[in-house]
Amino acid sequence: MRTMACVAAIMALTAATLAADTTYTLKIVERPLPADCWSTRPEGAEVDTIMLHFCSDVIQNPDNPYQIDRIVEIFSEYKVSSHYLIDRDGTVYRFVDEKDKAWHAGKGELPFDPPRKDVLNNHSIGIEMFAIGSQHDMKVFGFDEQKYNDLKTSYPQHIGFTDAQYAALNALIDDIMTRWPLIKRERRHIVGHSDYATGRKTDPGELFDWSRIGLPSQPPAPPRWNFFRHYANRLEDIEKAIAALPPDTTATVVLLGDSITEGHPAKTLGGLPVVNMGISGDHTWYPPETTGGVARRVPLVARAKPADVFLMIGINDLGASKSLDALEQHHRLVVKSLLEQAPQARLHIQSILPTRGRFAFHLPNVREANRRLQQIARETGASYINLFDLMTDDKGELREDYTGDGLHLLKPAYEVWTAALEKHLAAQQEKN
Repeated sequence: MRTMACVAAIMALTAATLAADTTYTLKIVERPLPADCWSTRPEGAEVDTIMLHFCSDVIQNPDNPYQIDRIVEIFSEYKVSSHYLIDRDGTVYRFVDEKDKAWHAGKGELPFDPPRKDVLNNHSIGIEMFAIGSQHDMKVFGFDEQKYNDLKTSYPQHIGFTDAQYAALNALIDDIMTRWPLIKRERRHIVGHSDYATGRKTDPGELFDWSRIGLPSQPPAPPRWNFFRHYANRLEDIEKAIAALPPDTTATVVLLGDSITEGHPAKTLGGLPVVNMGISGDHTWYPPETTGGVARRVPLVARAKPADVFLMIGINDLGASKSLDALEQHHRLVVKSLLEQAPQARLHIQSILPTRGRFAFHLPNVREANRRLQQIARETGASYINLFDLMTDDKGELREDYTGDGLHLLKPAYEVWTAALEKHLAAQQEKN
């Protein structure tokens, strides 16, 4: 595919930017590629990205570079694939079902989180578009300036993208987003091959007009704060905290969660040392090949010899637009792992906390998530601690004096939280 001039190029578009007389009805023609050109998408892999490409058969057939049969032949020979290809007239061919993994991205890394280093195929939908890029874009295919200019002079109609393709791409993106709600019409979620494999790939290239899809030409800048780096650093800190426990330690209290837990100041609870395993920005679960997730550090919990484990996680999942069903499923995964790997510990599932201000829109989902967490606790024999009601004001939002930003906690809130945990532990001791 690479030597045959299958170039990756981005193509996406908002209907508002089309000419007023441009209309398009999405037409999808099934053209499945052989089974050895794609594979099953890993179970649980969240699809949150569309990657756009361009391709042609210009090297072998410069006078007729856009033959669907030839592209199918090339893809089949080189064992590569995309989910879709958009023809010059706007016809969309489906090569691979979206539920499966197309082999289109290869090695690379995005400049923002999550970087998806070398695994973007697991999380993306690939769209090819019949097109030939600029002379700069085509250099990687052996087009020097003279050869490119000759092509442009002889076949100017082959260069760049057509209005019909932009219209088809726009409709296709909208259609895909109905099935994969984590995909947004944003440059973080709609990327070119060159965004991922910078220096190795040029698509979508200089001739692709990002404004036709209502997006900037450049992807988001790399974040100043990197969750994945922070996650790795926190794992080291947790390892050190476990190693620093006195040799005769037989029981600890583990606090497991995200930034709200990471900020908890308690050093002891119920007379036992606290091992704080909160990590800022974390979720319940990430796919196996991705760094992060509370589920991934359950083995560390077991190593801390906990008598009690207090779990609070989920607000970042909701912030990332995970569904309530996914949040529940991933909570169950974490709880199951904790019960299996730290069976000696009492497990306490804490409610997700209330929010306010610019985060207040999460409140309905937080309430429903907490209802489900309480049900998980009942089913698994864990205790449920309702911190939500302890921290709300008369409007049902996080108390103003408990937060500076509407999400994270100030000292008074941590004092209330600590008192609630001490009271809960004391009640547990009385039962025993």
